[in-house]
Amino acid sequence: MQGKGFFITGTDTCVGKTTIAAAIALNLKRKGLDIGIMKPFATASKKYNSKYKSADVAMLLDITKVKDKYNNINPFFSSLPTAPYTASLIKKSDKVDIAGAVRSYTKLASAHDQMIVEGIGGIMVPLTRTKSLVDFAKAINLPVIIVARFQLGMINHILLTVRACLDYGLSVTGIILNDLTSWNDPVKKEMIVETIEKTSRVSVLSIIPFIENRIPEKVAGILERCPRFMSLESSNLCPGQKY
Repeated sequence: MQGKGFFITGTDTCVGKTTIAAAIALNLKRKGLDIGIMKPFATASKKYNSKYKSADVAMLLDITKVKDKYNNINPFFSSLPTAPYTASLIKKSDKVDIAGAVRSYTKLASAHDQMIVEGIGGIMVPLTRTKSLVDFAKAINLPVIIVARFQLGMINHILLTVRACLDYGLSVTGIILNDLTSWNDPVKKEMIVETIEKTSRVSVLSIIPFIENRIPEKVAGILERCPRFMSLESSNLCPGQKY
C-alpha cells in the first residue's frame, strides 16, 4: 500500500529540493494537515550548528515546527560532502543503516497525517555498496516528485531519473522545474515542458521562476497559484501515473 505524502528527489544535488520540500510541507500545513518531515540521509562539509547537524533539516524544521526526535528525522549525517557510501569508505563510523532509516520513517508516519521525505542528491546516489537511495524510496513507497534545475541538459537528467524510478516500481507523480539562474535560451520554456511531458509521460506540476533570495514561503506562494500542483494536493496526495 502506498503511503500518504511525497518523496522529493532531484535530478542532481543543489537543484532546490529542500526549499521545494519545505514549501510543499508548508502548503499542506496551511490546509490543516499534521505534517511530518524527514531527511533520512544528509552530508555536508560540516555540521550546521550545535542544534542541527544538517542545514536542510534545519530549514524543514523551521517551516513545520515538528517536535519529533531529531535522530528519527535525520538518522544519517556525515560531515563529508559526498555520497553516503563514499563517506562510509572514508570514515568507517559513517555507515548507513537503511533498515533503521525505514523504521524511523515508520515511527514518523504513524504520528502524522502526511509525510514529506527529502532525498539526497539524485535517486541513484549510493547509500551502501549494493543499495541506493531508490531502494529506500521503494521501501517507504511514497509517490515521487522530481525536482530538476531548469538548465541545458535537464531533459536527459529528468528522463534518466523517471526511468530509474519506474524500474524500481515507484509512482512518479510529477515534476517541478526550478529556474535557479534565469533561463536565457532561444528555446521557449513551453516547448521544453512539452518535450518533457511527452517523452516522460509525467506532468510538469510547476515552474518555479528565478527569484532572488528564494525562501520556502515565497515558493509556497508560487505553488499555490499552480492549478496542477493544487489539484495534485487535493486528490489525497497519491494520484500517481499509470503506465
